[in-house]
Amino acid sequence: MRVFPIESHLGQAQVSTGWTQFGTVQLISHKQFAYQELWNGGIKLILWFLVGGGIMGLLGMRLLRRIKRPLDAVVNQAQAISERRFITIKEPRTLELKSVARAMNAMVERLKAIFAEEAARLEQVRREATQDNLTGLANRAYFMNQLDAALKDDDAAPSGSLLILRLSDLAGINKRAGREAADEVLRRIGKAMSEIVSKTPGAAPARLNGADFALLLPGLDDPTAPAEKLLDTLRDLVAADLIEPGKVGHISSGHYRHGESAGHLLAHLDATLATAEGQGSLAWARAESNQEKGVASNADWKKLLEGAISSQRLRLIEFPGGRQWRPDAPP
Repeated sequence: MRVFPIESHLGQAQVSTGWTQFGTVQLISHKQFAYQELWNGGIKLILWFLVGGGIMGLLGMRLLRRIKRPLDAVVNQAQAISERRFITIKEPRTLELKSVARAMNAMVERLKAIFAEEAARLEQVRREATQDNLTGLANRAYFMNQLDAALKDDDAAPSGSLLILRLSDLAGINKRAGREAADEVLRRIGKAMSEIVSKTPGAAPARLNGADFALLLPGLDDPTAPAEKLLDTLRDLVAADLIEPGKVGHISSGHYRHGESAGHLLAHLDATLATAEGQGSLAWARAESNQEKGVASNADWKKLLEGAISSQRLRLIEFPGGRQWRPDAPP
């Protein structure tokens, strides 16, 4: 009532009959009825405003959520890019947001192509650093790391076997049948080793150099099955007229234990290869366990040194010079 004061006007009328006036009638309206109607109307108006405001709020929230959906998609897309996940989003109908989404999708495609190219390049570098290009097997450097890990890592198997395969006349094959035939020989041996690996978990094949291959078999103490598989492969190469029957190849195998020296193990197998070469054009010799294989003759020494040279297992060591003592020399 203080906020909305109502001023009622006095109603006045003359009471007369003909030309004769009897009196005057005055009417004053009571304000309470007007305030009651105003109050009721205000309550109804407030209720209608609340209902209308709630409905408009819900519609506004849905509209705002629909407008923000493309923005949320752009935010999620940016978050995915930071996690190296490249996703594209649907372009919204709003022109301003459509241009933003289109630009983000184009950036994602460019980044995806750049990362794919870099990943392929890194994979190529990794293959070149760790694999032999012709056979797909590990190269010498990578295999030596695997062998060192098998002999020294605490998580490695406590024992296992190591096979060395050496082709007798790879240069002769190359000269007689051509480079393609020599490459085919190497590829078939690599394929045979890969098949052995597929059946022997943890096995690691490698091509050490031109004619030497190695097969690491952690946890396998009896390498008979892998060695027979490689011998059959060499026989198949002879049957296919890729290798001469008189110059095939030889295999040596040895058992190792955790903590053994890699150099000692390889030297042991080199000596065993010399023994296998003395048994014929195609032979497999087992290294004697827990002792070094002796070299019986100069011919064995010659084969052992030639094998060490061909497999690049030589190391020059310089010792400080000293005075040679002779019985007749003065002190």
